[in-house]
Amino acid sequence: MSTNEATLTTRENIIRAFTSVVAKNGFEGATLSEIAQEAGVTEPTIYLHFEGKESLLFSIAEEQMKRYLLFLDEHLQGISGAENKLSKLVWCHLRYSDTNRDFMSVVLFDCRNSRNFYKSGAYALLRRYSGILLSILDEGIREGVFRPDMNLALVRDVVFGLMDYEAIRYFVTREKPDATQDHADIMRLLERMLLSKYRPQGERWGKRK
Repeated sequence: MSTNEATLTTRENIIRAFTSVVAKNGFEGATLSEIAQEAGVTEPTIYLHFEGKESLLFSIAEEQMKRYLLFLDEHLQGISGAENKLSKLVWCHLRYSDTNRDFMSVVLFDCRNSRNFYKSGAYALLRRYSGILLSILDEGIREGVFRPDMNLALVRDVVFGLMDYEAIRYFVTREKPDATQDHADIMRLLERMLLSKYRPQGERWGKRK
């Protein structure tokens, strides 16, 4: 293994260990000694790769956001129509949340509580994600599918807020093991809000069983 490969492996091990420890103990409760033990390295090794806990926290969020945006881009390929794209974006968000619980916990409960997060590379990627949703909403208006009188920024916040709440329900109550189960219900709700000509419930997404 080359020096660069070894460095990358060590960095990835530290990130995985940090994510696991923070998911269990919270950011404030996570100690560098516990992170080092989980990663199989010494504490000084962590400082060779990161400035400290906050730097490590934002690095995790940035790496995961890069992966999510690639995941979303792959699933949006070949899809036409703003309504279909919105549906796929919602499904991708819910699916990634289901399969990356530790990451969602870190972003929802730790990153967003830090003012420095909003100056980080991770937040820049979140803004890019926000731009993707806004572009889909704008496309829907131009297609005549979505209402032209919408406040796009407000609708964006409603969409993201709904999906964040799905994740929070899992972390707080554990009552929702699979957020994608609610995809059809979320889309029906959004259709009532967005569509210029709303279709009767169940026409597209089906009635909830």
